[in-house]
Amino acid sequence: MIMLEQKEQVPYILRSHTKYDEPFIYDTFNRVFREMSPNNFIPHNIFFQSHSAIIGKILQRSKCLIACDTQDPDYIFGYILYDLITTSSNKQILILHWMHIKAPYRHNGFAREILTSIYPGTKTDAIICSHNNRMFKQCKDRYHLQYDPYEAI
Repeated sequence: MIMLEQKEQVPYILRSHTKYDEPFIYDTFNRVFREMSPNNFIPHNIFFQSHSAIIGKILQRSKCLIACDTQDPDYIFGYILYDLITTSSNKQILILHWMHIKAPYRHNGFAREILTSIYPGTKTDAIICSHNNRMFKQCKDRYHLQYDPYEAI
């Protein structure tokens, strides 16, 4: 049995993204999503050009919150790109397009805290994911994730 060391909680604030954050968002979203099969079979230039256009459309219409250092808001720990949709029955549904936490800050509750802060129904309601990533399988049951790539369009 391997014991994972609990990392120290890092204080952070959530702020709206700015155009200065976008190179980091495009780079991490494209690079990590590219690693996923079958994306790695798409020719490099086609994938990055096409997927960057999708990210641009998502950024234009969706919300993006940056988790950053409390003393230096330009130091990014991670981000979440999402939509909150209200149904005709007045229920909110979270559409999670992408979430990225830098490697040194993973497994210390960032993702869970960010999700819970924007979507209190995280523990009981389904979350629609427009993009699948390497954590999807691990988190699918715990967070009631449903993969729907058509939400990205």
